[in-house]
Amino acid sequence: MNLREQIGDKLKAARESLNISIEEAAAAAGLDVNTVRALEEGDFSGFKNKVYGRAYLRDYANFLKAEAEPLIALYEKSLPKPEPEPETGNTPGEKTCLWVVIVLIAIILIITFLFRTPRKETPMPFEPKVEKPAPKPEPKPEPEVKPEVKVMTLTVTAKADVYYKLRTPENGEKAGLLKAGESVKTESPTKIYIKLSDPAKAALTLNGAAKSLATPEKVFLAENLFK
Repeated sequence: MNLREQIGDKLKAARESLNISIEEAAAAAGLDVNTVRALEEGDFSGFKNKVYGRAYLRDYANFLKAEAEPLIALYEKSLPKPEPEPETGNTPGEKTCLWVVIVLIAIILIITFLFRTPRKETPMPFEPKVEKPAPKPEPKPEPEVKPEVKVMTLTVTAKADVYYKLRTPENGEKAGLLKAGESVKTESPTKIYIKLSDPAKAALTLNGAAKSLATPEKVFLAENLFK
């Protein structure tokens, strides 16, 4: 078994431990089904470059709550190593020509230094000293009054097992499975984005007040934006 097949087996085992299908895992993690299937098969040939492969692997591993760094280390180890460039060296003839050029340049510099004409310095005309007026004191700037920044706090409490995804401009994105009775909280002074697999299975409170989320037509498509 090669290194990439080991990566796929570890991802598949982590998903099966959550008792979810590939389609459910892809939707919850925000990835394409074919991308998730390729990751679990250890097939990275369909990605544009190693940067995409590393990013997809990290996102999927974080969603499965698997350790991402050891998997990324295996992926890096599986990449083909670049071939070393052939060493180039100067031949004896090239070294001789180089020394000849250096000696000629040194001779030219010595001759130029010995036969150069000394430059006569012309005296600077006398300029009367003009006193500059004293600078006027600059007015002190008034202290800037910064507006009070109100921070929104959103709490998601699971009534039953439900998949969630939260994202804010300040803290980025986090997602996963929220079991019944568990809660997750996030804060932002600007906006909060939330996606739930089933809004009926979770209770939302924004700054201590209950907040409703419309039931979606399809699973994993419920979206709401609090500003």
